[in-house]
Amino acid sequence: MSVVNDFWSEKAKELRSQFDQARIKHTDSSIKGGINEDILADFLAENFAWTARRSTIIDSTGRRSDEVDIALCNEYQPFPNRERPLLIAEGVDAVVQVKARLTTTEIDRMVKNCQTVKWLTRVFSEHDATYSNRHDYKAMAKRIPYFCFCYESEITAETAGKRLVEACGTFHKPFQFDGLFVLDRFEIVNVRDNKGLIQVHDNVTGFVMDPRPEAAFTNFLWTLYSAPPKVQRVRHPILKYGPKDAYG
Repeated sequence: MSVVNDFWSEKAKELRSQFDQARIKHTDSSIKGGINEDILADFLAENFAWTARRSTIIDSTGRRSDEVDIALCNEYQPFPNRERPLLIAEGVDAVVQVKARLTTTEIDRMVKNCQTVKWLTRVFSEHDATYSNRHDYKAMAKRIPYFCFCYESEITAETAGKRLVEACGTFHKPFQFDGLFVLDRFEIVNVRDNKGLIQVHDNVTGFVMDPRPEAAFTNFLWTLYSAPPKVQRVRHPILKYGPKDAYG
């Protein structure tokens, strides 16, 4: 393991401890839900430029997502602060939904929420530069990467993987769920054609499970750093949301 992996592994223990303490201290499920989101969001805020919490995302065509728990944002997000009610799609690098306990019902809910995010379209200008694996462009650049983080699971990795396949089976690949990570348990990532940045050595496609408990949290963070493409824009994307006759 690397030094960074060791550091993140220690952080995983801290997250687990904070989650356990919150579960003991609070009985109201709505309060616990917000606290669970904030535990992870506080940690991510230490590792990424800035994060938004409990926000809605819009695109320049007028589409709007359902509320998302955590959005990792970039320099093109106007008026940044920690918690915003409205975000533009081009200013979001990735979305993370937070669940206390993974169940088949929660998988259905997260896939439904994911669809409201994946239907958003990020717009590019003629001379914008996008640094990404070309096989990831439709799912990770044109669309917003979408992941879920869970503190616990009452179902096995095999059951979770099967349910994800069933829930996403009718969706085109760019609109599918990107990854599920359960602290100290397992991860399931969507490698699609196994040609993008998220891939495995075996000759497999679609949703792939990694059952190693010790790797789930560190791989979650490596994925958040590696999956979202880097974009350099010649014009601020907020102009796409203004009057077309004035700004184009």
